[in-house]
Formats: sequence, structure tokens, C-alpha cells
Amino acid sequence: ATLAAAAQMSVTLSDDSKMLDEVVAIGYGSAKVKDLTSPIVVVRGEQLLSTPSSSPMAAMQGKVAGVNVVNSGVPGSGPTVRVRGTGSFSNSNPLYVVDGMFYDNINFLNSEDIEDMSVLKDASSTAIYGSRAANGVIMITTKKGKANQDLKISFNTSIALQDVNDYV
Repeated sequence: ATLAAAAQMSVTLSDDSKMLDEVVAIGYGSAKVKDLTSPIVVVRGEQLLSTPSSSPMAAMQGKVAGVNVVNSGVPGSGPTVRVRGTGSFSNSNPLYVVDGMFYDNINFLNSEDIEDMSVLKDASSTAIYGSRAANGVIMITTKKGKANQDLKISFNTSIALQDVNDYV
């Protein structure tokens, strides 16, 4: 019996930058940025950490056009967030979607845990999320662990004091 000689094949791959498009996750799917007609703004977690604040929404103040974040100044209370102004009579708060779950506020989140925030500012977001999205949608993706990587521990701290000066 004779052994058949193995054929050898050489394959070369080349780059095609025309095929690369940025993809944005919206609702239950994803779309290419060039195909979107709605205004979507993405704020990365690093941008939130550049401003020391007590909540993620307070850190977003002034970073997105069309999103008004007003801090009341009351200790422990979250800021008031309005996307495109006051939308309805009963509730003007945006819908928060954290890793696919719906929330009325995100005061429980730490800015360190956020990978990115996407703000859907127009009425087409109601096609995805229904009437709860009439006042805009803020989609939040949190950081997740990565497989096959070494253990990484990071530590960040800050302190704030409140005291009444010249109490009469």
C-alpha cells in the first residue's frame, strides 16, 4: 500500500476597512451607527470618573446635550434628570435600563461599576420600550469579569464632610 502525499495550501488574509462599522446596542438588538436616525449619545465609564460625584447621573451633568441634570443639594438624594425637558404631567423621569433590567432610578449604582451609558433622546425609543420611554431612555452597561485573566483588585476612595458654619 502506498501513502498519499498530503497537499499543502497557503492562505493569506488581508484587511478590508470598508467592512468595519461601529455597532450600537439598542433595545433588544443592535444597529450600525450610520443606519440610526435617532440621536444616541454614549458616555464611557472613564468620562464619568473624571468628575468626582456621589452618583453616576450627577457625574453625567453637562456631558450630554439635551440632558438636564439638576442636583437638589439635599444630602442622600439623587439628582433630577430630564431628557429633552419635561415630557408628561405625571412622571417626567427617563427610563433606566441597567443590563436589560428596567429601573426608575439608579441611585444604587456606583460610577466605578459602569462601563458605558447610552442616552436615547427621541421618541423612536418608545418603539422599543413602549410608553415608559416617552421621557427618554438611559441604557447602562456595567463592567463584567473577563475569562482567563489574572485577578485584578482596584481601590478608590474619597471623603466628604458636612458641617454647619456659624450656626446661630
